[in-house]
Formats: sequence, structure tokens, C-alpha cells
Amino acid sequence: MTDGKRSSIAPAGRVAIEDADGGRAEFGPGEAFLVPAGFDGCRHTLGPTRKIFVGVSAR
Repeated sequence: MTDGKRSSIAPAGRVAIEDADGGRAEFGPGEAFLVPAGFDGCRHTLGPTRKIFVGVSAR
């Protein structure tokens, strides 16, 4: 997904993050989450969603 960390907040809608081992977490309006560097998995958009994210990579 990314080489660096990614912090996100979903002001509207729902998203799910699923890792390569099948672990899954869902986030809704106002909830924030962090995707760690090297994350192996998928992000699922569960309907109309607005998302704000900040990506940070090491140099």
C-alpha cells in the first residue's frame, strides 16, 4: 500500500483495512487510523466516503 506511514480520518462514510493474514478493521465517520510502513493488505471503501490522509516517508 505504501512505503511510509499513512494516517487517515474518514469524515464521512466507512472504510475497512484488511491485512495479508485476513485481519480486518472498519472505521467510520470521525474515526482515525494509522497504516504502518510496509503494510501488506488492502483498503476497502464501503460506500460513498470522504477521507483525509497524510503520508510520511523516511528519507
